[in-house]
Order: sequence, then C-alpha cells, then structure tokens
Amino acid sequence: MKDSFTVIKTYTYLPEAEIARGHLESEGIEAWVDDKNIATIDWPQSSANGGIRLRVEAKDADRAFKILEDKILDQAPQQSTLNKVFIVVAGLLLLGLFVAFTMAFFQ
Repeated sequence: MKDSFTVIKTYTYLPEAEIARGHLESEGIEAWVDDKNIATIDWPQSSANGGIRLRVEAKDADRAFKILEDKILDQAPQQSTLNKVFIVVAGLLLLGLFVAFTMAFFQ
C-alpha cells in the first residue's frame, strides 16, 4: 500500500511540511508527512535521511504539485520582502559592530 504514495516535495523544516499538507487537504487532497517524529527529536538525522517528505496518493500527485506550485508563487512577494528586511537588519548589525570596534580601537 505504501507504494501507491508519491513523494511530491521534501522539506527541511517540519512547519513548512505541515503548512503544505494543510494547503493540500484544504483542496481535498489527502496528504501525509513522513519522518515527522525524527524531525522533531533529531533534526540533523532527518536532514541526513533526505528531509521531511510530503506524500500524496499517486493519482493526486500532479494536481498536488500544481497546488503547491501556485501557493509558492502566491507567497513569493512575501518571501522577497522578508529577505529584504533580513538584509537590512543584518547590515545594521554589521554597521553597529564596525562602529563599536572602531570606537574601542581609537580610545
């Protein structure tokens, strides 16, 4: 019976896999997250095993892949904004460190 399931995507983090599973189930596609326990208990081992796998029945694979692809495209502007915020915050932290070291060096 396990052979009738297809891995449609692998994830590094469990919350991402669960969100994707929720998207699929909201569209009427039954989905399963494999290796959930390993990811919770021993995250590095989960990554070494190939990540957290999201599975659906083989007959729903194409539709599920399309749904996830559409959801990712819908979220792309948010990711872009988050990346910009991260870059600004990281830049400000580096600038602060530079100023702190410069002031300490010249005192």
